[in-house]
Amino acid sequence: MPSATSSAPSSVWQGLNRTELYQLCRRAGMNVHPLTDPRYLAAYLDGEVEPPPCDETSHPIDRCRHAIIGFLDEYWARVHPQLKCPARNLNNPDETKRDRRPCFGCTDLQVVACIEQNGKNESLIRLYLPKKQP
Repeated sequence: MPSATSSAPSSVWQGLNRTELYQLCRRAGMNVHPLTDPRYLAAYLDGEVEPPPCDETSHPIDRCRHAIIGFLDEYWARVHPQLKCPARNLNNPDETKRDRRPCFGCTDLQVVACIEQNGKNESLIRLYLPKKQP
């Protein structure tokens, strides 16, 4: 673990803020919580330590990703002609192109923007939020 007394990430990550470090961890396939201390994010990126398991139901944006996917799946016949994002492959008939987790390739900000841009359907999207695990 990083030293409790160090105040900033070490190595090549030193000039990056928490959001940038978090996004790099996510791009690297690490399921980390967005409020993780930057020192730990840098340590994960350096390979010094493994990130602790982060259940997708405890990650606020991952919960939204699941909700959007659930909504799209339920209303597929109506919405798929309008999709221009990776979600267009959610139910692709070609199994080699199908992506059952398309929103997980989007940045957190894009997920929030999708919900915001679909304000009239937000109450329907919320119905698909997974329950938080204790």
